[in-house]
Amino acid sequence: MDLDFGAQILNINPVRVTEYCAKALALDRNKKDPFLDFLGFNFCEDKLVQVKFYFTFYDVQRFFDRQFLLPVWHDFEQHLPMWLSHGPNSGFNSGISYALKLNLAQELEYQFHFLLPKTEISKASVKVAGQDFVCQGKGIAYAYQKQEFKFKDYSYFGDPRLNQSILNLFELPTAIVSLIEHSKFLESEKIVLWLDPQRTDLYLQSVHDPVLIECSKWMASEFGATAFHPGFYKGLKKKSLYFRLGSQFRTQRDLRLAEIFLDKFAG
Repeated sequence: MDLDFGAQILNINPVRVTEYCAKALALDRNKKDPFLDFLGFNFCEDKLVQVKFYFTFYDVQRFFDRQFLLPVWHDFEQHLPMWLSHGPNSGFNSGISYALKLNLAQELEYQFHFLLPKTEISKASVKVAGQDFVCQGKGIAYAYQKQEFKFKDYSYFGDPRLNQSILNLFELPTAIVSLIEHSKFLESEKIVLWLDPQRTDLYLQSVHDPVLIECSKWMASEFGATAFHPGFYKGLKKKSLYFRLGSQFRTQRDLRLAEIFLDKFAG
């Protein structure tokens, strides 16, 4: 990759990340469930500032076997009944995702996230870049770093006309977007675009962002991974790019994905 990741992240210690990812990938899953594990990057201008690993589970069994995925469990326990009210395999059940994020200072952030049942939102009105929109879905996330936690509010938009309006508010080119995920924490706003993977690289070209373009090329070259979801912050020079990991990473041979990637990442 033209961006020198090794020079950007010095003295990185991936041991805890590797152990976490290996244990998460080794957990039992229902083979009929979608495999929606992700790898993500956060950039500020042309600098890589964070690497993110996401693992998604759908079944309602053995939640307590996964306590190692979070440093704090009581928030998850408190909200779990709300998620369970979806009902098994409901169309709006996207599973529960757990994330581990590593920044330049080698600080780890843990997170859990899930969508709320439709009965909890009743076409909620949401402010996006200062304007009111009616969303089609809501989600919540709790994130933990050191002794602090933060609550993130998520909204989802699937109406093509609304999506174009949201893109305009974020000063982004128009696109055929199946879904826009909007998240808000304090004064920070971010949208993630759910694009057809065949259109993602074309959209990155239209955004004219060389960092995201090079990241996509590098991941394709090194791992055969395809960029799915670019993300953009309102009024900030921060952006993200996400890659969906294929079901081949279920195999024992590939449980060291995090170690393999971080070795390359740290140079």
